[in-house]
Formats: sequence, structure tokens, C-alpha cells
Amino acid sequence: YIGALNNRFDFAFLSKVATIRPNMTFLLGGDPPKESEGSAEWFQGVLAARQLPNIHFIGRVPHGDIGRYLQSFDVLLMCYSESRFNTSACPMKLWD
Repeated sequence: YIGALNNRFDFAFLSKVATIRPNMTFLLGGDPPKESEGSAEWFQGVLAARQLPNIHFIGRVPHGDIGRYLQSFDVLLMCYSESRFNTSACPMKLWD
């Protein structure tokens, strides 16, 4: 995943997937999530993701490099939380 790592991203879901797929590596590109960006429950998901050895936070990816990163992945996930904003969003990364 490359994008905003804020309360619109479902870290709890990703943590569950990564737990049942320990042989898969998950890369998250974007500014590190901050506790102030979501609820306490949401941040618990962030903390759970940080504890898993197969989830890696790689930091911000420059826009010019996104295509190269996306081409190197086997699978692209957009683990969006259920929200009104996400329901009506059309992320550019879908087209990248």
C-alpha cells in the first residue's frame, strides 16, 4: 500500500491478514501514522501492525517513484476503513 496512513486506513484488518499470512510481506508507504489522527481503537490497530514482523513501514514514497513500486508488488491492497469519505472516494492509485 502507498498512500495516507491515517484513520481512513484499517490497520486492525491488515494486522489480521498479516497474522494469518505470516509468510507474506506487507509494505506500507506513506507518512507514519500519528496517534492524534484517529480514535484510541484505531491507534491500537496501528500498534498491532507495528508489532508484526511481516509488516514494514517504508515512509513517504515520492510521486515519481510510485509506478516503480507498484510494478514490483505481487498484490496491491487498499485496506480502507468503512467511512462515508472512503465510500465516495476514487483514489488516484487505482489508476496508477
